[in-house]
Amino acid sequence: VAAGLEDPMEVRVSVSGSASIRGDGGGAVADDLRARTVQLLGGVAVVTVVGEKAETVWATLEYGGALHLDSSAATSVTLLAGAPARFVFVAPEAADSSEAIVMVPVRVVDRYGNVCATLGVVAGVVMEGSVSATVPVSLVGGSGVVFVRDADADDVVLSFLDIASTGLDASSTLRVGTGHGSPAKVVIAGPTLGSADAAVEVTLRLEDISGNLAVSAAGIVVVC
Repeated sequence: VAAGLEDPMEVRVSVSGSASIRGDGGGAVADDLRARTVQLLGGVAVVTVVGEKAETVWATLEYGGALHLDSSAATSVTLLAGAPARFVFVAPEAADSSEAIVMVPVRVVDRYGNVCATLGVVAGVVMEGSVSATVPVSLVGGSGVVFVRDADADDVVLSFLDIASTGLDASSTLRVGTGHGSPAKVVIAGPTLGSADAAVEVTLRLEDISGNLAVSAAGIVVVC
C-alpha cells in the first residue's frame, strides 16, 4: 500500500476454503463468499483467518476506491491440524462373510476431525461379541488399522482403551457386522432317539464353513 496516505481506505478481503474471517463485529462469514471490509489506517490493517480444517486457504483483495490501486495480490495460508483430542474409528466397508477380514481404520483427530498426522501413539482396541480380545494398534502419523475376523455371523463391538495414557477421549465405539459366508455343506441335526411307531423329524441345515446358517441360499432336494 502506498506510503504517506493519511486518509483511511477500505478494501475487501475474500477468503476461499473452509476458513472463516473474524474481526470487529464480524463473526463467521457465509460459506459461499467469506469476505469482509477491512479499513487500512496509515496504509496497514490485519485480517484474522480462523479455519476448522487442515487445508490451504486463499485470500484475495477487492478494491473499488478512487485511487485505482492494484488489488491483484493474493496469498495462501496453510492451516494444520490442531492439538490431538480423541481416538476415532472410521466405518469400514460392510463385511459380507464371517470368513472375511474386516479392516477398520483408526485415527487420532483434533476437535474438528483433522488427523493429527505428527502424532504416533499406541491405543488398545477392545473387541466384544463372539470375538473377545484386546489388541494394541499402532497409530503412525495419527492413523492405523485394526483387523476384525469373526467366525460367527454377528456383530462385534469395538471400543478404545487408552493404554498409552495419552489422556485423549477414548469414548468412540463402532459396531462391525459380519454375515454368513458362502454355503459349504448340508448338516443333518436330528434327534438321537426315536421309537418304531412314531414319526421322527430330522432337521437339515445349509451352513457355511464356520457353521453359520446360510439363510439366503436356494433350497436343495434331499432323498430320504
